[in-house]
Amino acid sequence: MEAPPRRRRWWWMLLLPLAAVAVLGVGLLRDPSSITIEVKRGRAAAVSLEVEPGATVAEVVAEAGLEPRDGRLLSITTGKVLDPRRRPATYRLDGRPASATTRVTRGARSVTVVDGTDATEPTRSVEEEIPVPPAPDTLRLVEERGRPGLVRKVVGEVSGEEVSSTTVVEMRPPAATTRKVVALTFDDGPTNAWTPYVLEILRSRGVKATFCMVGTSVLNATDMARRVVDEGHQVCNHSQGHDLGMADADQARLDAQIKGGRQTMLDAGLPAPEFYRPPGGITTDAIVATARSQGERILMWKVDTKDWQERSSVESIMANLRSQVA
Repeated sequence: MEAPPRRRRWWWMLLLPLAAVAVLGVGLLRDPSSITIEVKRGRAAAVSLEVEPGATVAEVVAEAGLEPRDGRLLSITTGKVLDPRRRPATYRLDGRPASATTRVTRGARSVTVVDGTDATEPTRSVEEEIPVPPAPDTLRLVEERGRPGLVRKVVGEVSGEEVSSTTVVEMRPPAATTRKVVALTFDDGPTNAWTPYVLEILRSRGVKATFCMVGTSVLNATDMARRVVDEGHQVCNHSQGHDLGMADADQARLDAQIKGGRQTMLDAGLPAPEFYRPPGGITTDAIVATARSQGERILMWKVDTKDWQERSSVESIMANLRSQVA
């Protein structure tokens, strides 16, 4: 007896077109030319991204929504940004160094952004002078000159911001001396009559003095004025014509006397005077300001020997001097 014929399983033939349609659908959903690549920042989780071969690393990173951060250079104390791109962000393509313009090939698998790290500027050590403060406008007593100080600082190499400072040498301001000394000053000269005798006495005793010179006297005894300087003495501006009426003088008159006296001394080849002795000791704010404007301090006196009095003698002058000098 013959076996009954098997039923033909024709139904699987219906599945072939459906499978073909499914494969076609997948092909339509995915661009066959694109590649899948992982994009990440440092050690953070990666983002899977479909990109076209030939895209630059920068374009891939931007497509992943990542913004590279450059490392900045910051100042040492305030944190001010000195250089926003001191350490730029870098890239790696499949673990190898790449640039922003490197293009992704079909075989690429990953792009990594490595952010730059901030850095603080280095420091350096500098030494600066501590200047001596200005001395008082008027000098009445023998003064010890000031001495500048020295400070050592640690500062930012770029910003100059101060980190620390250490005083190496203390500054010493000008101050009246505590030593037992006398400063000799001579007014109203020079003259060819008495100045040579004064110079000889000073020379014989090894003493230096200050000669407060009147401009007209310098004109009349220019060689003597120069001799004063040549023998190591200091000169002082004592006005142009020893004008005793300058308390109410206008600026033009002050200039003619104070600035005129200085200019006459300079024209005669004398050094620039550091002091101005007002005739009769008369000072006003305007007189002080005019002298100061040309670098001269007011030079007054503590002891008056009264040698200018009509009946003065050597004995009376010396007695007057000894009575006032401790």
